[in-house]
Amino acid sequence: MNYFTDLYFKTIDPTFSYFDLFNIAVLYSILLHTIVYFIGFTVVKNIFKINISNISIILFLLFIMFFGYFGRLMRSKSIYATLINKGYDEKDATQETIKVMHSGYFRFYFIG
Repeated sequence: MNYFTDLYFKTIDPTFSYFDLFNIAVLYSILLHTIVYFIGFTVVKNIFKINISNISIILFLLFIMFFGYFGRLMRSKSIYATLINKGYDEKDATQETIKVMHSGYFRFYFIG
């Protein structure tokens, strides 16, 4: 589990580059999450007799997972830039950005 925790902390760090998202850890995470969510969608699809192709679900999930990493890092970099513009030094801006991202991520995405 530390593997995914380390990946999470890297992808909320505003000093992490977009190019660094193209690595095997992100690929594994995308694949694992896609498989888990696909199973969940399939269960819901079968319970409610929804007619959606499995390929459509998989492509949609891959799209969301792939661009989700970029979106999270983009948000982190945006918060960081705002803090720098407000006069924070780089170290404090980085720490505050990670704090804000961590708080928002666990509050809004793991609310249930």
